[in-house]
Amino acid sequence: MIEVTNYKETINRAYELACIESTKARQDSKNKSVHIGDRIDDITNGTRYDESELWNYLNSLDEKSIKVMLAVMYIGRDFDEEEYRKMNKNNSIAIDSNVLLEEYMRNIPGDKEISHDIHQIYSKKLMLDIYYQRAIKILGLQI
Repeated sequence: MIEVTNYKETINRAYELACIESTKARQDSKNKSVHIGDRIDDITNGTRYDESELWNYLNSLDEKSIKVMLAVMYIGRDFDEEEYRKMNKNNSIAIDSNVLLEEYMRNIPGDKEISHDIHQIYSKKLMLDIYYQRAIKILGLQI
């Protein structure tokens, strides 16, 4: 079983960097219209992947940590607390963060390269801070 608290620092650091990256991405999207065929360097006002602290941080993590970060992102994006409680037929049931993380990790294909998972996370940078912030709350982690 994966212990969410073992990844608290990793989640916290990714959240901090996502806040910076998401703010920049939202500002860039306001300042620039994007057209089919634009290169990613052009869309991000010349910021290359390797110049991104978030990108570099994600690339410094081991495969299991990347899978955790991907699952945390999906929890923040997709988790529906009401639906969870209905499925468990008890409105007062507490959310077990470790079980929830395990459930989301089971849905992540294990046959993908780690670089694919990193791209998956980074491609959501416009909303990543919001996803991580929501997941941190759901998982009961304090920032």
